[in-house]
Amino acid sequence: MIRRNIVFTAAVCAVAGLLAVEPLGAGEKPVAAVAPFNNEQARGFQQSWAKHLDKPVVETNSIGMEMTLIPPGEFLMGGTQNEIDEALAEAKNRWKKRDWFTLWSGWVKSEAPQHRVKITRPFYFGATEVTVGQFRHFVEATNYKTAIARAPNPKKRRAEFPKLWMRGKFVDPPSEDCPASYISWTDAVAFCQWLSEKEGVRYRLPSEAEWEYACRAGTQTKWFFGDDVKLFPQYMQFATDPAKGPMFVVGRKKPNPFGLFDMHGGVYEWCSDWFAGDYYQNSPVDDPQGPESANPTYWPEQLPMLDPGLDREQASRVTRGGAFNFTDTLRLRSAHRIGLGTTGGHWHLGFRIVKAIPEDNSR
Repeated sequence: MIRRNIVFTAAVCAVAGLLAVEPLGAGEKPVAAVAPFNNEQARGFQQSWAKHLDKPVVETNSIGMEMTLIPPGEFLMGGTQNEIDEALAEAKNRWKKRDWFTLWSGWVKSEAPQHRVKITRPFYFGATEVTVGQFRHFVEATNYKTAIARAPNPKKRRAEFPKLWMRGKFVDPPSEDCPASYISWTDAVAFCQWLSEKEGVRYRLPSEAEWEYACRAGTQTKWFFGDDVKLFPQYMQFATDPAKGPMFVVGRKKPNPFGLFDMHGGVYEWCSDWFAGDYYQNSPVDDPQGPESANPTYWPEQLPMLDPGLDREQASRVTRGGAFNFTDTLRLRSAHRIGLGTTGGHWHLGFRIVKAIPEDNSR
Protein backbone atom coordinates (compact mmCIF):
# COMPACT_ATOMS: atom_id res chain seq x y z
CA MET A 1 0.00 0.00 0.00
CA ILE A 2 1.31 3.41 -0.91
CA ARG A 3 1.99 5.52 2.14
CA ARG A 4 1.29 9.19 1.57
CA ASN A 5 2.42 11.82 4.00
CA ILE A 6 -0.89 13.64 4.17
CA VAL A 7 -0.18 16.27 6.78
CA PHE A 8 -2.74 18.92 7.57
CA THR A 9 -1.60 22.10 9.30
CA ALA A 10 -3.12 22.40 12.77
CA ALA A 11 -3.07 26.19 12.69
CA VAL A 12 -5.56 27.81 10.33
CA CYS A 13 -3.84 30.20 7.96
CA ALA A 14 -5.17 33.53 6.76
CA VAL A 15 -5.87 33.66 3.02
CA ALA A 16 -6.87 36.88 1.26
CA GLY A 17 -7.41 38.42 4.68
CA LEU A 18 -9.99 35.85 5.77
CA LEU A 19 -9.59 33.28 8.50
CA ALA A 20 -10.20 29.75 7.18
CA VAL A 21 -12.17 28.66 10.24
CA GLU A 22 -13.05 30.59 13.36
CA PRO A 23 -11.69 29.14 16.63
CA LEU A 24 -14.17 27.16 18.70
CA GLY A 25 -15.30 27.64 22.25
CA ALA A 26 -15.19 24.74 24.69
CA GLY A 27 -17.65 22.03 23.63
CA GLU A 28 -18.87 24.07 20.68
CA LYS A 29 -19.87 22.18 17.53
CA PRO A 30 -17.94 23.20 14.40
CA VAL A 31 -19.74 25.02 11.63
CA ALA A 32 -20.59 23.23 8.38
CA ALA A 33 -18.37 23.78 5.35
CA VAL A 34 -20.50 25.97 3.08
CA ALA A 35 -19.11 26.32 -0.46
CA PRO A 36 -17.34 28.13 -1.87
CA PHE A 37 -14.27 27.72 0.32
CA ASN A 38 -10.56 27.52 -0.45
CA ASN A 39 -7.89 24.89 0.21
CA GLU A 40 -6.86 26.24 3.60
CA GLN A 41 -10.47 26.51 4.69
CA ALA A 42 -11.13 22.92 3.57
CA ARG A 43 -8.29 21.70 5.76
CA GLY A 44 -9.46 23.90 8.61
CA PHE A 45 -12.95 22.38 8.47
CA GLN A 46 -11.41 18.90 8.56
CA GLN A 47 -9.22 19.78 11.54
CA SER A 48 -12.11 21.33 13.46
CA TRP A 49 -14.38 18.34 12.93
CA ALA A 50 -11.59 15.88 13.70
CA LYS A 51 -11.01 17.62 17.03
CA HIS A 52 -14.76 17.70 17.76
CA LEU A 53 -15.12 13.99 16.98
CA ASP A 54 -11.85 13.08 18.71
CA LYS A 55 -10.77 11.33 15.54
CA PRO A 56 -7.87 11.75 13.09
CA VAL A 57 -8.29 13.55 9.78
CA VAL A 58 -6.84 10.48 8.05
CA GLU A 59 -7.01 6.96 9.45
CA THR A 60 -5.85 3.62 8.07
CA ASN A 61 -8.10 0.57 8.35
CA SER A 62 -7.31 -3.13 8.74
CA ILE A 63 -6.52 -3.70 5.05
CA GLY A 64 -4.39 -0.60 4.57
CA MET A 65 -7.03 1.75 3.17
CA GLU A 66 -6.49 5.41 4.01
CA MET A 67 -9.82 7.00 4.93
CA THR A 68 -10.12 10.80 4.90
CA LEU A 69 -12.53 12.75 7.10
CA ILE A 70 -15.10 14.75 5.12
CA PRO A 71 -16.88 17.42 7.21
CA PRO A 72 -20.59 18.22 6.88
CA GLY A 73 -21.28 20.97 4.41
CA GLU A 74 -23.35 22.63 1.73
CA PHE A 75 -22.73 23.10 -1.98
CA LEU A 76 -24.29 23.58 -5.41
CA MET A 77 -24.73 20.16 -7.06
CA GLY A 78 -24.94 19.64 -10.81
CA GLY A 79 -23.75 21.59 -13.82
CA THR A 80 -24.41 25.21 -14.69
CA GLN A 81 -26.45 25.80 -17.85
CA ASN A 82 -23.36 27.15 -19.60
CA GLU A 83 -21.37 24.05 -18.66
CA ILE A 84 -24.19 21.77 -19.86
CA ASP A 85 -24.46 23.64 -23.18
CA GLU A 86 -20.71 23.25 -23.72
CA ALA A 87 -20.88 19.55 -22.87
CA LEU A 88 -23.79 18.99 -25.27
CA ALA A 89 -21.86 20.66 -28.06
CA GLU A 90 -18.86 18.45 -27.30
CA ALA A 91 -21.06 15.34 -27.23
CA LYS A 92 -22.62 16.22 -30.59
CA ASN A 93 -19.19 16.66 -32.13
CA ARG A 94 -17.82 13.46 -30.57
CA TRP A 95 -20.64 10.95 -31.10
CA LYS A 96 -21.78 10.91 -34.71
CA LYS A 97 -24.06 7.89 -34.29
CA ARG A 98 -27.53 9.10 -33.31
CA ASP A 99 -28.03 6.44 -30.64
CA TRP A 100 -24.79 7.24 -28.84
CA PHE A 101 -25.52 10.97 -28.95
CA THR A 102 -29.02 10.33 -27.56
CA LEU A 103 -27.50 8.38 -24.67
CA TRP A 104 -24.75 10.85 -23.80
CA SER A 105 -26.85 13.96 -24.30
CA GLY A 106 -29.42 12.44 -21.93
CA TRP A 107 -26.75 11.93 -19.30
CA VAL A 108 -25.51 15.51 -19.74
CA LYS A 109 -29.02 16.97 -19.49
CA SER A 110 -29.55 15.02 -16.25
CA GLU A 111 -27.00 17.32 -14.58
CA ALA A 112 -29.63 20.08 -14.49
CA PRO A 113 -30.89 21.94 -12.68
CA GLN A 114 -28.01 22.92 -10.45
CA HIS A 115 -29.38 22.85 -6.92
CA ARG A 116 -28.29 23.38 -3.33
CA VAL A 117 -27.51 20.26 -1.26
CA LYS A 118 -26.57 19.85 2.38
CA ILE A 119 -24.49 16.96 3.68
CA THR A 120 -25.52 16.98 7.33
CA ARG A 121 -23.11 14.45 8.84
CA PRO A 122 -19.36 13.86 8.63
CA PHE A 123 -18.02 10.66 7.09
CA TYR A 124 -14.75 9.03 6.12
CA PHE A 125 -14.06 8.62 2.40
CA GLY A 126 -11.36 6.56 0.72
CA ALA A 127 -8.34 8.70 -0.14
CA THR A 128 -8.03 6.56 -3.28
CA GLU A 129 -10.09 4.11 -5.24
CA VAL A 130 -10.09 0.55 -3.91
CA THR A 131 -6.91 -1.07 -5.19
CA VAL A 132 -6.12 -4.52 -6.53
CA GLY A 133 -4.29 -5.38 -3.30
CA GLN A 134 -7.20 -4.27 -1.12
CA PHE A 135 -9.78 -6.12 -3.21
CA ARG A 136 -7.53 -9.19 -3.07
CA HIS A 137 -8.02 -9.35 0.73
CA PHE A 138 -11.76 -9.73 0.11
CA VAL A 139 -11.43 -12.29 -2.69
CA GLU A 140 -8.99 -14.49 -0.78
CA ALA A 141 -10.97 -14.31 2.49
CA THR A 142 -14.29 -15.25 0.87
CA ASN A 143 -13.37 -17.01 -2.39
CA TYR A 144 -15.53 -14.37 -4.04
CA LYS A 145 -16.13 -14.41 -7.77
CA THR A 146 -17.04 -11.14 -9.40
CA ALA A 147 -20.26 -10.72 -11.36
CA ILE A 148 -18.45 -10.80 -14.66
CA ALA A 149 -16.70 -14.03 -13.67
CA ARG A 150 -20.05 -15.65 -12.79
CA ALA A 151 -21.82 -14.52 -15.95
CA PRO A 152 -21.97 -16.72 -19.07
CA ASN A 153 -19.04 -15.74 -21.22
CA PRO A 154 -17.60 -16.86 -24.52
CA LYS A 155 -15.62 -20.05 -23.95
CA LYS A 156 -12.41 -18.64 -25.34
CA ARG A 157 -12.40 -15.91 -22.66
CA ARG A 158 -13.90 -17.80 -19.74
CA ALA A 159 -10.54 -18.58 -18.12
CA GLU A 160 -9.57 -14.90 -18.27
CA PHE A 161 -12.70 -13.39 -16.71
CA PRO A 162 -12.23 -14.47 -13.05
CA LYS A 163 -9.01 -12.44 -12.87
CA LEU A 164 -10.11 -9.30 -14.67
CA TRP A 165 -10.44 -7.33 -11.43
CA MET A 166 -6.66 -7.50 -11.06
CA ARG A 167 -6.03 -6.04 -14.49
CA GLY A 168 -3.78 -3.55 -12.81
CA LYS A 169 -1.21 -6.34 -12.51
CA PHE A 170 -0.49 -5.86 -16.20
CA VAL A 171 1.04 -2.41 -15.88
CA ASP A 172 4.79 -2.09 -16.12
CA PRO A 173 5.98 -2.63 -13.46
CA PRO A 174 3.13 -4.72 -11.96
CA SER A 175 1.52 -3.12 -8.90
CA GLU A 176 -1.06 -4.03 -6.29
CA ASP A 177 -1.73 -0.29 -6.04
CA CYS A 178 -3.62 -0.07 -9.32
CA PRO A 179 -7.40 0.35 -8.92
CA ALA A 180 -9.45 -2.86 -8.99
CA SER A 181 -11.39 -2.79 -12.26
CA TYR A 182 -14.17 -4.72 -14.02
CA ILE A 183 -16.06 -4.20 -10.75
CA SER A 184 -19.87 -4.29 -10.86
CA TRP A 185 -22.15 -2.46 -8.44
CA THR A 186 -23.03 -5.78 -6.81
CA ASP A 187 -19.30 -6.58 -6.38
CA ALA A 188 -18.69 -3.22 -4.70
CA VAL A 189 -21.62 -3.72 -2.32
CA ALA A 190 -20.40 -7.24 -1.44
CA PHE A 191 -16.93 -5.83 -0.63
CA CYS A 192 -18.49 -3.23 1.68
CA GLN A 193 -20.56 -5.86 3.47
CA TRP A 194 -17.49 -8.07 4.00
CA LEU A 195 -15.35 -5.21 5.35
CA SER A 196 -18.20 -4.05 7.61
CA GLU A 197 -18.44 -7.52 9.16
CA LYS A 198 -14.67 -7.80 9.45
CA GLU A 199 -14.24 -4.53 11.35
CA GLY A 200 -17.59 -4.16 13.09
CA VAL A 201 -18.24 -0.73 11.56
CA ARG A 202 -20.33 0.26 8.58
CA TYR A 203 -18.71 0.60 5.17
CA ARG A 204 -20.82 1.48 2.15
CA LEU A 205 -20.81 3.15 -1.23
CA PRO A 206 -21.17 6.94 -1.20
CA SER A 207 -24.39 8.61 -2.16
CA GLU A 208 -24.06 10.59 -5.36
CA ALA A 209 -24.40 13.82 -3.39
CA GLU A 210 -21.63 12.80 -0.97
CA TRP A 211 -19.41 11.92 -3.93
CA GLU A 212 -19.82 15.28 -5.68
CA TYR A 213 -19.51 17.26 -2.45
CA ALA A 214 -16.26 15.45 -1.59
CA CYS A 215 -14.97 15.83 -5.14
CA ARG A 216 -15.66 19.56 -5.36
CA ALA A 217 -14.27 20.22 -1.86
CA GLY A 218 -15.53 23.79 -1.82
CA THR A 219 -14.97 24.54 -5.50
CA GLN A 220 -17.60 25.54 -8.06
CA THR A 221 -15.58 25.05 -11.24
CA LYS A 222 -15.67 22.27 -13.86
CA TRP A 223 -12.93 20.39 -12.02
CA PHE A 224 -11.82 20.82 -8.43
CA PHE A 225 -8.61 22.47 -9.64
CA GLY A 226 -10.37 25.09 -11.79
CA ASP A 227 -11.41 25.44 -15.43
CA ASP A 228 -7.99 25.20 -17.10
CA VAL A 229 -7.45 22.00 -19.12
CA LYS A 230 -3.70 22.64 -19.05
CA LEU A 231 -3.73 21.51 -15.41
CA PHE A 232 -5.04 18.02 -16.26
CA PRO A 233 -1.63 16.27 -16.05
CA GLN A 234 -1.07 17.54 -12.50
CA TYR A 235 -4.34 16.33 -11.01
CA MET A 236 -5.88 13.50 -13.02
CA GLN A 237 -5.23 10.19 -14.70
CA PHE A 238 -6.28 10.56 -18.32
CA ALA A 239 -5.13 9.21 -21.68
CA THR A 240 -3.20 11.05 -24.33
CA ASP A 241 -3.47 7.87 -26.41
CA PRO A 242 -6.82 6.10 -25.79
CA ALA A 243 -5.73 3.06 -27.81
CA LYS A 244 -2.90 2.45 -25.34
CA GLY A 245 -5.03 2.73 -22.22
CA PRO A 246 -2.56 1.54 -19.54
CA MET A 247 -3.89 1.06 -16.04
CA PHE A 248 -2.34 3.36 -13.44
CA VAL A 249 -1.16 3.42 -9.84
CA VAL A 250 -3.41 5.39 -7.49
CA GLY A 251 -2.32 8.46 -5.55
CA ARG A 252 0.40 9.68 -7.90
CA LYS A 253 -1.29 12.95 -8.89
CA LYS A 254 -2.07 15.98 -6.72
CA PRO A 255 -5.09 15.55 -4.40
CA ASN A 256 -8.11 17.80 -4.09
CA PRO A 257 -8.50 20.22 -1.12
CA PHE A 258 -9.91 17.42 1.08
CA GLY A 259 -6.91 15.17 0.30
CA LEU A 260 -8.68 12.82 -2.14
CA PHE A 261 -6.76 11.44 -5.12
CA ASP A 262 -7.90 10.64 -8.67
CA MET A 263 -11.42 12.04 -8.34
CA HIS A 264 -11.28 13.01 -12.03
CA GLY A 265 -10.25 10.34 -14.50
CA GLY A 266 -9.00 7.17 -12.88
CA VAL A 267 -11.87 4.69 -13.07
CA TYR A 268 -15.60 5.36 -12.90
CA GLU A 269 -16.73 5.03 -9.29
CA TRP A 270 -20.03 3.45 -8.24
CA CYS A 271 -22.48 5.34 -6.03
CA SER A 272 -25.36 3.89 -4.02
CA ASP A 273 -28.10 5.82 -5.87
CA TRP A 274 -30.40 4.58 -8.58
CA PHE A 275 -30.03 6.70 -11.71
CA ALA A 276 -32.93 8.88 -12.87
CA GLY A 277 -32.54 11.49 -15.56
CA ASP A 278 -35.02 13.86 -13.91
CA TYR A 279 -34.03 13.36 -10.25
CA TYR A 280 -32.42 16.77 -9.79
CA GLN A 281 -35.74 18.46 -10.54
CA ASN A 282 -37.15 17.18 -7.24
CA SER A 283 -34.08 16.34 -5.18
CA PRO A 284 -34.35 17.07 -1.44
CA VAL A 285 -31.89 19.53 0.05
CA ASP A 286 -30.70 17.44 2.99
CA ASP A 287 -28.70 14.26 2.29
CA PRO A 288 -30.37 13.17 -0.98
CA GLN A 289 -30.21 9.40 -1.49
CA GLY A 290 -31.44 9.20 -5.07
CA PRO A 291 -34.77 7.97 -6.45
CA GLU A 292 -36.58 4.84 -5.29
CA SER A 293 -35.98 3.19 -8.66
CA ALA A 294 -34.12 3.84 -11.89
CA ASN A 295 -35.64 6.04 -14.57
CA PRO A 296 -33.19 6.84 -17.36
CA THR A 297 -35.91 8.84 -19.27
CA TYR A 298 -33.99 8.13 -22.46
CA TRP A 299 -32.68 4.89 -23.85
CA PRO A 300 -32.25 4.14 -27.57
CA GLU A 301 -33.69 0.72 -28.34
CA GLN A 302 -30.59 -0.12 -30.38
CA LEU A 303 -28.23 0.58 -27.49
CA PRO A 304 -27.90 -3.00 -26.13
CA MET A 305 -26.65 -4.01 -29.57
CA LEU A 306 -24.05 -1.24 -29.47
CA ASP A 307 -22.86 -2.12 -25.98
CA PRO A 308 -24.26 -5.20 -24.16
CA GLY A 309 -22.88 -3.79 -20.89
CA LEU A 310 -25.60 -1.13 -20.90
CA ASP A 311 -28.64 -3.22 -20.03
CA ARG A 312 -31.97 -1.47 -19.56
CA GLU A 313 -33.47 -4.54 -17.92
CA GLN A 314 -30.93 -4.33 -15.10
CA ALA A 315 -31.99 -0.75 -14.45
CA SER A 316 -29.00 1.38 -13.48
CA ARG A 317 -26.96 2.90 -10.68
CA VAL A 318 -24.96 6.11 -10.76
CA THR A 319 -21.25 6.13 -11.56
CA ARG A 320 -19.03 9.21 -11.21
CA GLY A 321 -15.62 10.60 -12.07
CA GLY A 322 -14.91 9.47 -15.61
CA ALA A 323 -12.06 7.17 -16.58
CA PHE A 324 -8.35 7.32 -17.36
CA ASN A 325 -8.76 6.40 -21.03
CA PHE A 326 -10.84 9.50 -21.87
CA THR A 327 -9.31 12.28 -23.94
CA ASP A 328 -12.37 14.56 -23.89
CA THR A 329 -13.30 16.99 -21.12
CA LEU A 330 -17.01 16.12 -21.18
CA ARG A 331 -16.72 12.97 -19.05
CA LEU A 332 -14.16 14.20 -16.53
CA ARG A 333 -16.08 17.04 -14.85
CA SER A 334 -17.22 17.22 -11.21
CA ALA A 335 -20.89 17.27 -12.32
CA HIS A 336 -20.60 14.38 -14.79
CA ARG A 337 -22.93 11.45 -14.05
CA ILE A 338 -24.04 8.34 -15.91
CA GLY A 339 -26.14 5.27 -15.09
CA LEU A 340 -24.97 1.69 -15.74
CA GLY A 341 -26.37 -1.78 -15.11
CA THR A 342 -25.74 -3.15 -11.62
CA THR A 343 -24.24 -6.51 -12.62
CA GLY A 344 -22.17 -5.36 -15.56
CA GLY A 345 -18.40 -5.06 -15.27
CA HIS A 346 -16.11 -3.06 -17.51
CA TRP A 347 -12.39 -2.40 -17.53
CA HIS A 348 -12.93 1.24 -16.48
CA LEU A 349 -15.35 0.49 -13.61
CA GLY A 350 -14.10 0.57 -10.01
CA PHE A 351 -15.17 2.09 -6.71
CA ARG A 352 -14.28 4.13 -3.62
CA ILE A 353 -15.94 3.57 -0.26
CA VAL A 354 -17.34 5.43 2.74
CA LYS A 355 -16.76 4.52 6.38
CA ALA A 356 -19.70 5.76 8.42
CA ILE A 357 -19.19 7.69 11.64
CA PRO A 358 -21.69 6.60 14.35
CA GLU A 359 -24.41 9.18 14.85
CA ASP A 360 -23.64 9.70 18.53
CA ASN A 361 -20.09 10.69 17.54
CA SER A 362 -21.12 13.27 14.97
CA ARG A 363 -23.42 15.38 17.13
